[in-house]
Amino acid sequence: ELMFLFAREMGHILAGHALWKTVIQFLVGEQSAGSGMIRNGVAGLLDPSRLIESAIELPLIAWARQAEVTADRAGLLVSSGLVEARKVLMIWSLKSPILYRQINIDAWLQQQESDSLDANIRLAESVTSATTYLTRRLKLMQEYDASLLVRQLRQQVMSTIRLNTPPRVGSSPVPAAPTSTQQGPVATADR
Repeated sequence: ELMFLFAREMGHILAGHALWKTVIQFLVGEQSAGSGMIRNGVAGLLDPSRLIESAIELPLIAWARQAEVTADRAGLLVSSGLVEARKVLMIWSLKSPILYRQINIDAWLQQQESDSLDANIRLAESVTSATTYLTRRLKLMQEYDASLLVRQLRQQVMSTIRLNTPPRVGSSPVPAAPTSTQQGPVATADR
């Protein structure tokens, strides 16, 4: 689970997301639940200055959502698999490990399979959130995990990790031979 989180953040760093997320915060401000395009209701949509602001804001926020999906994919490559990655994202979104244990994840995901529901979620997401909704994130992660590309990349990542992992302290590949300075019984042929 920690590997997923670390790799996710490294994915953000290596993809250059930090710079652009800073630019977005500078231009758009902090995005919260009540700060989407429809925050002032239908009347807000009719305001010409709000339309211009939205024309700038929407593409930047769409990019921010895709950056989160990219980071999720980086985390998935290094994690033990989909189950652990899904668990981390759900606990993170729910902000409660207790609630996570009470959810039947497979049944929940099965309820979300409707294409019309996906279209509605995408529309709501595009006007209200700087983060991809959890349902879509999990669905996108599951699709990515099932791809051949992920298997190939995961093999490369794991072989790189194995090659670059230092041996454990105190362990050596060949047992050390006893020396004259070591104390303790020494096996002799006449015993």
